[in-house]
Amino acid sequence: METHSRIYFVSGGARSGKSAFAEDLAAKLGGDKVGYIATSIPFDEGMRDRVKKHVDRRPSAWTTFEEAYTPSQAILAHGASQEVYLLDCLTILSTNHMLKDNHDWDLVQRDLVDQIEADLCKEIDAIVEAVHKTKTRLIFVTNELGLGVVPENRMARLFRDIAGIVNQKAAAHTDEAWMVVSGLPLKIKG
Repeated sequence: METHSRIYFVSGGARSGKSAFAEDLAAKLGGDKVGYIATSIPFDEGMRDRVKKHVDRRPSAWTTFEEAYTPSQAILAHGASQEVYLLDCLTILSTNHMLKDNHDWDLVQRDLVDQIEADLCKEIDAIVEAVHKTKTRLIFVTNELGLGVVPENRMARLFRDIAGIVNQKAAAHTDEAWMVVSGLPLKIKG
């Protein structure tokens, strides 16, 4: 295991191949000692099917940590027992924080949006701090949402904005960043 931490960032659109690329990177970096931090909450059949496909694709030796709100806690709790942590994904982490209190997004005030952004940015800082403290490596996976049309409804616009801030915060802490387009990884930092 390396004696210093290193953080990777993998972004791309939906079904771009970013998770598969990140899993290959994790396998190269950590072999069987990979901690997969799953942020999804499989709330319907479609999501359960998607989670199953991700699980089936991963090596069975990897350890999965389900952490929908505070991935930093998984890293702190398990520390150097894993060579690499793969956090999939920041976009769903943002969704979880937005939906946890069941707000009416047509009526929410800007101060609530600012608080959700601040809470998520604090969690990104906590994740980075946990990685440095435990001297492990981390791969952030996220969706790039800013390349499409402006969403029609307010909740979707706010989600896109929050996810964009979270992505910027995480990317600023990374040593190496990749953008995956149509299954093709493009190195954009490091």
